[in-house]
Amino acid sequence: MARDLDAGFADLYEAYRGAVFSTALRLCGRWAEAEDLSAEAFLRAYRALCGYERERIEGLRPRAWLLTILANVWRNSLRSAARRPATGPIEDAPDPPDPGEGVE
Repeated sequence: MARDLDAGFADLYEAYRGAVFSTALRLCGRWAEAEDLSAEAFLRAYRALCGYERERIEGLRPRAWLLTILANVWRNSLRSAARRPATGPIEDAPDPPDPGEGVE
């Protein structure tokens, strides 16, 4: 993979996409979110490989490396979700107080 990153990465993707997706699905429990997590993990892996020296690439244990990236992506998504305010359907929102209520 070190010589031809694009072709090597395509092979890496084909070899490990099932393992990455199934792990993502076990982590989050939702198909669409697992697809997003998997895509983000592979994107980060590709970006990381672009900056690696040849020796480092050759020494990688791809499955463990990809699943570690996936776990980090998943943890980041949990932290991000915790910072977003919870929203629900508008019909579940309480009625606003009446401004004239209590005024005599």
